[in-house]
Amino acid sequence: MYYITNQNEQIISIDSALLSLLDIENIHTFYKKIALEDIVFSSEDENLTIETLKNKVTYKTKRTNLSGLLGDITLIQVQKSATEEILITETKTPVIEEILITETKTPVIEESIETSYSTDAIDNNNEQTPIIVDVKKVSEEIGISEEDYHTFLTEYLDTTLTLKKDIQSHEKKRRSQAIETLLSLSNVLHLPMISEIISRIKNSTADTQDKHITSFYATLSRLTTPEQETKSTDSAFESFGTIDLNDIRPIHFDFQLGKASKELDLPTSLIKEFIDDFIEQSHTETEKMLKAYEKGDLDTIQKIGHLLKGASSNLRIVPLSDTLHKIQFCKDSSELEKLIKRYWAHFLSLEIQSKRY
Repeated sequence: MYYITNQNEQIISIDSALLSLLDIENIHTFYKKIALEDIVFSSEDENLTIETLKNKVTYKTKRTNLSGLLGDITLIQVQKSATEEILITETKTPVIEEILITETKTPVIEESIETSYSTDAIDNNNEQTPIIVDVKKVSEEIGISEEDYHTFLTEYLDTTLTLKKDIQSHEKKRRSQAIETLLSLSNVLHLPMISEIISRIKNSTADTQDKHITSFYATLSRLTTPEQETKSTDSAFESFGTIDLNDIRPIHFDFQLGKASKELDLPTSLIKEFIDDFIEQSHTETEKMLKAYEKGDLDTIQKIGHLLKGASSNLRIVPLSDTLHKIQFCKDSSELEKLIKRYWAHFLSLEIQSKRY
């Protein structure tokens, strides 16, 4: 069982197993009960005490600190403890008993959860077919919004790149911590194919380690999510006007594929795939950004800036990342047109350079 807290120790995500343990259907009800103090979470050292109207149970926890685009967050794994067993015997709470009877070593991946892809594809490293994650279904299972799931998935992809050298490290502790972090996060996000590959890395020998790591990053590059549905909210905004990008000329900058490959410690062929995916994604997201600009929807523009900034930053496309960062935090609509046009000018330069690789 897992939950995630932000820098202020506020719970921002909670998995379905923990919600079930609390006899709660979704995270919205959870927040309501927290506000009403019908549920109280108290942490001390490695212990977590959960007090409800029915009982009070103490659990052992394992905390993993993460840093990413959302700032510092903490992944907390809630583990079964002796205290829990004693209290269950005394209170005989049916919900808790049922969870413990069916709990496995890795409870976050419930056997009832159906995924939209098969683990049969793991060994086929040359497979180019996209792996579609059913965001709607998984986010409901976890108890978060689809938008939050997209954000956490982006954070996870960021983390996989950050921990690349740690996974390859010959230092046992460093390697083990990186693998456990990625395995925990992939479990939380309900990515069983990814979890399976990470488990193979964890149990690999020196001879097979590189093979499984290559498979891991190749599979990550195939992850994709369906287009998010957008609700019509035209009447809620006042248009900023229109932006025409047809006459924008490229602003050249030197992007070196080999340098990015070296910094990320990934094959150039894989970086090229990431670049191609980013270019395709940028065309789609920029169209959405222009429509949001016409509607005066600043929030959507900032979110698209955040999404593209994360990807460009990971790929070391600095000029794009810098401008997208400004778009993400821009609150002055009069500055947006200039920023969007500058982003697109750099993007056109990247697109031209990518055709030479």
